[in-house]
Amino acid sequence: MVGNETTYDDGQGQRRNVTDLLEGAKQANVVLEARQLAMKIFEDFTVSWYWIIIGLAIAMVGSLIFIVLLRFLAGIMVWVMIVMVILVLGYGIFHCYLEYAKLKGEAGSDVSLTDLGFQTDLRVYLHLRQTWLAFMIILCIVEVLIVLLLIFLRKRILIAIALIKEASRAVGHIMMSLLYPLCTFFLLCLCIAYWACTAVFLSTSNEAIYKVFNESACQFSGQTCDPETFNTTNITKLCPDAQCLFAFYGGETAYHKYIIALQFFNLFMFFWLANFVIALGQVTLAGAFASYYWAFKKPDDVPAFPLFSAFGRALRYGPRRRTWGC
Repeated sequence: MVGNETTYDDGQGQRRNVTDLLEGAKQANVVLEARQLAMKIFEDFTVSWYWIIIGLAIAMVGSLIFIVLLRFLAGIMVWVMIVMVILVLGYGIFHCYLEYAKLKGEAGSDVSLTDLGFQTDLRVYLHLRQTWLAFMIILCIVEVLIVLLLIFLRKRILIAIALIKEASRAVGHIMMSLLYPLCTFFLLCLCIAYWACTAVFLSTSNEAIYKVFNESACQFSGQTCDPETFNTTNITKLCPDAQCLFAFYGGETAYHKYIIALQFFNLFMFFWLANFVIALGQVTLAGAFASYYWAFKKPDDVPAFPLFSAFGRALRYGPRRRTWGC
């Protein structure tokens, strides 16, 4: 209630209900909490960026070792990973059930997720029984799906293992293919930088627009003015009460009118360039491995520098198709 009343004046001559004010306050609170969460994530990145780089380097080395081992132990590794996934999911279901049972009877644990709403501290959700129940149901569904896939697709898994073995042999003969994704990553970084610079340029190209405001009738009312030279113009003589005040931030030229459209076009170009770079990488790797698979005597008939040759062919013969997404 506002002053013992359920309605209030919004300042524009309209009466509104207090519930509207409450809903608006809740929505504003959600925005503020989301902003705080984004700031925390950004702060975490600024503090632990070197750990992220170290983790990426370790992951790259681990992936290289994994690919090498697949050449010799593909079947064993695939089945071990499948069994480990099933066991981990089973343990996850058991752990979720223990947490769900442990929270029984504790104060505040029966609050629903909808009543709690969005919270920046995600640890709050771990004190709710409904959270662990949802986790348990999701893990059970995933576990059942994986078991069913193993039962009905076991023959295809054997075919996939054979393909993995052959692919690992191809990678062993074309080791540069392991480094080519870095080239794709670099090109994608250029695309992102181009999009970001263009977006910032468009966003900061607006100008402060000043208009003539006056209380009495004036022929110059609403016209654009310059506050620095306004007092030296004839407007102040013809309209003594006229003032040159800030109206809005933008511009009145054709360029400023279409800034939003240019931003959308810039976003479209970013997606187009990013997909072009990804397609270029896919075609290059496909061409390199095709030179291995179609070699009559492996690896004697594999051409020298197959990756660079495939990259050259992709640039020479394939840009038009990738431009149109073919």
